[in-house]
Amino acid sequence: MGLKKVDEDTAYALLLVIAVSVAHMWTSGVAYCIGLYYVVFLEVFQHSSGVTAWVGSLNAAVVCGFGPVSSLLVKKIGVRFTIITGGLMSSLGLLITSFATNIYVVFASFGILTGECAGYSFVFTAATLAILGHFDTNRPLMIAVTSAGVGINTFCYPLLAQWLCETYEWRGTLMITSALTLHVVAAGAIIRDKPTDRNQIETSPPPRKKVPPPPEQRVWCSVDYWILHLNSILFCFGFSTFFTHLAAFSASLNMDRAVSAMLISAHGISGMVSRLLLGFMATCKGIDVFWLYIVSVVIAAASNFLMTIWTSLGGLMTCVVLHSVSYASYGPLMNEVSCRIIGKEQLTYGFGLLMVSLAIGTLLGPPCAGWLYDATGIYANSFHLSGTALLAATAVMMSITFRRNRHAPLVDQMTVTTVSTAKAAEEV
Repeated sequence: MGLKKVDEDTAYALLLVIAVSVAHMWTSGVAYCIGLYYVVFLEVFQHSSGVTAWVGSLNAAVVCGFGPVSSLLVKKIGVRFTIITGGLMSSLGLLITSFATNIYVVFASFGILTGECAGYSFVFTAATLAILGHFDTNRPLMIAVTSAGVGINTFCYPLLAQWLCETYEWRGTLMITSALTLHVVAAGAIIRDKPTDRNQIETSPPPRKKVPPPPEQRVWCSVDYWILHLNSILFCFGFSTFFTHLAAFSASLNMDRAVSAMLISAHGISGMVSRLLLGFMATCKGIDVFWLYIVSVVIAAASNFLMTIWTSLGGLMTCVVLHSVSYASYGPLMNEVSCRIIGKEQLTYGFGLLMVSLAIGTLLGPPCAGWLYDATGIYANSFHLSGTALLAATAVMMSITFRRNRHAPLVDQMTVTTVSTAKAAEEV
């Protein structure tokens, strides 16, 4: 019986990884290709760069901004039905966008409806919590493997979307993408939920009155947690700016859309490889995940400055590959750092609240960069702004790292004291 149980757990773990990969593929993978649609919307609706940039900014920001709602939904109806609901609403949002007659309809459908309810928000949050909650060992590597779906679709979808736009125009492309997004529903149906706390209460005797947890155990009382919020705002400010304006920047250098699609595809495949590499490195003993995250973001910041100088196709390709390291750190490293600071017990609510800060940075980045371009007429300034934000994010994360290293003995002592107090309370 024990061997059979192990086999069942292993089989489900494999299915979980595949299902989450597919869910990420058809949500986040499509969202990262917003730069292609950004150029199309600029031409079709004839608005400024700053206004049009709100399409991608709203989409990515609502993904994160509805993190607390998504976390609450996971608590109420479970991971499975949260992902299924997100997949259906995502598909509907893309379908409505294909019939849009002005940019404001696109704001509502692609920016909010698709962004709010797909993993775009519901799918992303539920799928991430499913992986973080199921795996204890090799967690960064598992996050990297499941995030590989994003890299695969970021590599394939720009080329597919470019061909579909040439064949069926942008409206037909969104209709087809809407149908493909329904794969998320099938992926969500595979994932099973753990027994709820409500069922456990019904089948167990009434619990004794417990001593309230000390303040240091509450995530909202942690200084590091709120510093992590600031890091998230700055990181997503620079991260989203790059993705939204990459295609338009290459177009300003007199490169056609096929080149833009190729750059995004290169970013996707190199990001996938980087995620797997960083995920493996994060599981190795002797490697500090916090410093690994800092170094990867510094490399991405440098690429933002370098690409404004090295403007040949080979130079842009090199900078895109370097920037993909930041894209890679967003998955296995950022989630692992968050999990270590928040703690697994309070991960659902703590991670959901953290996504609000991710939303703030994502919401502000692309429009600010677009307005800077409208004011100066030079896209290089927008990428300088992106690089500066990423450097600021690394400085903030370094402060967390120094604090944790300085207070590590005190934290261990507090943990031992807390455990001893809890045991004494149970005995009483």
